[in-house]
Amino acid sequence: MGQAVRHVPGRGGAAYVRPDEAGADRERRRPADVRVQGPVAGCPQGAERAGTGQVPLRPAGVGARGRGRSGRLSPDEPPGRGLPVTSVAVLGSGLFGIAAVRGLRRSGFEATWLSEDPVPGGLWREESRASKVYPSLLMITPGGDSVFAEHRAELGNPDRFLRWREYADYLARAVPDGDEKRVFGARVRECRPVGDGWEVHADGEFVEKFDWIVNATGRNNRPSALPVPAEGTAYRYVHAAEYRELSDVRDARCLVVGLGQSGVDIASDLALRGNEVDCSIRSSSWIVPKYLLGKPARVSRASGLARRLGSPVKRRLTPHLLRFLVGRQDVWGLPEPAAGAMPVVSDLFLHVLRHGLVTLRPAVESLGEKEVCFADGSEERYDVVVSATGYEWALPHLPAAVEESVRDDGLLLGMVPPAVDRLILLNGFRCKGAAMACAEIQGELVPRIVRGDLASLARNVSPLSQDRARAGFTGPEYQDYLRGHR
Repeated sequence: MGQAVRHVPGRGGAAYVRPDEAGADRERRRPADVRVQGPVAGCPQGAERAGTGQVPLRPAGVGARGRGRSGRLSPDEPPGRGLPVTSVAVLGSGLFGIAAVRGLRRSGFEATWLSEDPVPGGLWREESRASKVYPSLLMITPGGDSVFAEHRAELGNPDRFLRWREYADYLARAVPDGDEKRVFGARVRECRPVGDGWEVHADGEFVEKFDWIVNATGRNNRPSALPVPAEGTAYRYVHAAEYRELSDVRDARCLVVGLGQSGVDIASDLALRGNEVDCSIRSSSWIVPKYLLGKPARVSRASGLARRLGSPVKRRLTPHLLRFLVGRQDVWGLPEPAAGAMPVVSDLFLHVLRHGLVTLRPAVESLGEKEVCFADGSEERYDVVVSATGYEWALPHLPAAVEESVRDDGLLLGMVPPAVDRLILLNGFRCKGAAMACAEIQGELVPRIVRGDLASLARNVSPLSQDRARAGFTGPEYQDYLRGHR
């Protein structure tokens, strides 16, 4: 496979050499903030025990075997010998990008790993441009559900919830030894179909051709914000993605719009910092504490029970079971959640609601220059408005035809747009519960798709529609989908 640009090591940093029309080499230095790395050392055997600042982990050697957890589609593949040379670009260094690199390495593929961030970890890293963390953020899945299967036994207590900084450090170290080339600190600007592959353009004049692209740039990358007046607002308005900018807010009148996971976390945090908080809700959710009967309240386990009981029984029993476990929510002003509503995990929201630190408001009708108008016709003034209204999936670096294919044709295996060749889209649906379960599955599927197994893998599986993608999967539900269960 010819390459438009080849990497040449040079003194004091990496350089790129591009042949010009006359055949002479023209050297271009990469800017200082774009780092090209070669082999990366693995994680030390003597990593600290959990609870002392780091999640311990064992190096994941190339060709390590074993299913890791029961129910896997296939064991890890040994390094491929005699495989045709296939160049793969992995875009994104969050959880799904890490899983893809791990899967490719174990199957003998060499990848070029591109990310606009300086280190792996994605939105969990404070230095990431996409970061959504803030100092008081709490994780909602226990450590045992949040790390790769081979590291679970080393946690000590898998039911402990990790600190988010601890988890960010874990992700940065969870990549196996390998000789993949890393191009970090370089934002991918454009990916163009060229012949039987793709040409990737990134910061630092990076231009290179690949056989395959594995896109792992995240699903929560375009905030879905409320429309604001063109002339601006008298109050401070931010999306939940920018909430860390409000760390200085105290003794203010605040409105949080939305009752999803971000909404309840932000409303609780603002209330406990001494602010007067209203929470606007359009639809309700079950608010579930992190521990039930002494064990973490895992969404995947509840879904597994529902799958065994069947949908009709699930619809009848789920509301009664949740009322028994967490109590009636309607007495505190929360409407009955719709059938199939996704539970929201929080130890704090019902606490601040029951203590009068949060007041519920109806849905927002519109944002005015000075007032917020609600669906019941009332108007209120606030110092701060936070829009916790979710995100849209955006792929600005890929051709428009990709988003059209995903919208019209769905995703084969929840990963492959049928009308686009040699492209894999990871994290293309909502992950319910711990995202790690779905990331591990997709990380194992990536090398099989690159190797040419897509037709056999997708034989009994319908393309994943966008409506189903928005509804989402737990790990076990995704396994059922891949096996062709309806």
